[in-house]
Amino acid sequence: MKTHNYYLFFLLLSLLSFGCSEEYDFGESEPITVIEIGSGISHSLILKSDGTLWACGNNDDGQLGTNDNDPSSLQKLITSNVKSVTGGYSYSLVLKNDGKLFACGNNSFGQLGNETENTSNTLLEIDADVKSIAAGYGHTLVLKNDNTLWACGLNETGQLGNGTTTNTNLLVEITKDVRSISAGNSHTLVLKIDGTLWACGYNFYGQLGYGTNLDEKSLVKLNIDNVKSISAGGHHSLALKEDGTLWACGRNNNGQLGDKTFVDSNEFKQIETDVIAMQAGLNHSLILKANGDLYSFGINDLGQLGDGITKTNSNEPMKISKNIKFIHTRNNHNFVLKNDNTLWSWGHNLYGQLGINSVINQNSMTRVVY
Repeated sequence: MKTHNYYLFFLLLSLLSFGCSEEYDFGESEPITVIEIGSGISHSLILKSDGTLWACGNNDDGQLGTNDNDPSSLQKLITSNVKSVTGGYSYSLVLKNDGKLFACGNNSFGQLGNETENTSNTLLEIDADVKSIAAGYGHTLVLKNDNTLWACGLNETGQLGNGTTTNTNLLVEITKDVRSISAGNSHTLVLKIDGTLWACGYNFYGQLGYGTNLDEKSLVKLNIDNVKSISAGGHHSLALKEDGTLWACGRNNNGQLGDKTFVDSNEFKQIETDVIAMQAGLNHSLILKANGDLYSFGINDLGQLGDGITKTNSNEPMKISKNIKFIHTRNNHNFVLKNDNTLWSWGHNLYGQLGINSVINQNSMTRVVY
């Protein structure tokens, strides 16, 4: 009798399991995490792994894309199906998974590329077939899937690279065979598929890195090779080589080149080794080492260096954290994602751009709930 009941029990259990097998999925889903950050001078864009885009900070020009001009110190959901984001001075660029490009915010120089100079607090569709994007103070760079580079917006120092100093509110083709792009305040860096680095725009501090301090309104080839990635800051430039060496040029009044001096350089000079990622802010820099250690250098008046102790500038890299997965800075505030997928921010926060439900500057890394 006991054996009979035993078999009946397992028969019933098997039938229930069979009936539920197609209706329920008991597998563990991947946790949602942050995969990219974009930021302007006082706003931030947070892209999650589920393709949703969230924004916080200043919204005077509608740069958050929330259909209003209300600032927010907490992240607001903006849109979905997003592949990549970036922020200019007071505007935002959003690249969707289908290759369509959208923009919102300030458009005084035509940087939204919609053939007007009208500001928009709503995301506007600008272009299609786009691979990647970059934004400066008021100029926009668009890399297409065919590896051609297009640009629009502010061009008073030749930062568009089209041979003129005339602003344009329509995307114009600049060059081809491009691998990656980066936009500083008023200069542009272009990494070609063959590994050569090119630059144009404002060059008063030598940020173009080709040995002079003259502005260039067309792209010029730089004397540096085997470049893996690039980052253009306010008026300085960083280049990471394939061998993990970090190189820098441009303005150095706050030590943002990290070469232990405060002297500008119009040529790239080697700064560090064993680097896997770097980001140039307005007047400071972040670098991530292969072992996950994070270093910062440059200006620190708003807590940009994140040392949690001082507001003293540093002209050499100083370690501020470890176990870091990726880094982001664009102006005077920063974000990092740790190996445990926790997000942290610090620096300037007058408009709530750190996303921590506060408008107080932070000189040490603060956890961002997302």
